[in-house]
Amino acid sequence: VREASNRKDFVKAVKKQTGLDLHIISGQTEAEWIAKGVLKFEPHLLGRYVLIDIGGGSTELSFCKDRKVLSSISLPLGAARLSQLFSMTHIPDMRKHVQKVLKRHHPFLHKHKCDFAIGSSGSIRTMVKFSQKHWVKIKHENRPNISRATLSYWVENLLQMNDRQIRALPGMEQKRVDLMIPAAVLLEELIVFLNVGKLESTEYSLRD
Repeated sequence: VREASNRKDFVKAVKKQTGLDLHIISGQTEAEWIAKGVLKFEPHLLGRYVLIDIGGGSTELSFCKDRKVLSSISLPLGAARLSQLFSMTHIPDMRKHVQKVLKRHHPFLHKHKCDFAIGSSGSIRTMVKFSQKHWVKIKHENRPNISRATLSYWVENLLQMNDRQIRALPGMEQKRVDLMIPAAVLLEELIVFLNVGKLESTEYSLRD
């Protein structure tokens, strides 16, 4: 709705049919609210890190130091958007597109150095669940984490699977099967571009 040319007509239609006032927030506001949701319930965050939330149409990033948000951005990259633009037989083209968008925002994305990343979206939590045996308990925390190498390993495996095999993976939600590959490719490209060696996952997000 945020990018739709007829969004004003849509808001009027919602008001007319439901009586509800629909407020369309900006991508940056969404990123900031996601960060607030995570920081509210993750009391032991230390160091420099980036919060990543992969949605259907966009991906929100917030660069943080300890419990302070330094800056946020919303990128026009999402699992559903990528699945509509590219077929699963054109993964190289999908990667090139993601890389092109990331390079366009290079100055902003590389302004803050990050030691690790925290993923707050369901697709990221699912990716981490694939590699349960690689989970590591962080001091004072229960956040599971995987290395960049482990993430790449699982993405490569996903690309060799069909829908039935993906559906059978531990922790897989059925509604995520169709979007798992584009979400995984996007996540891997983000982690590589941001040059972080470790990805953690959190149960908290925008709704919090």
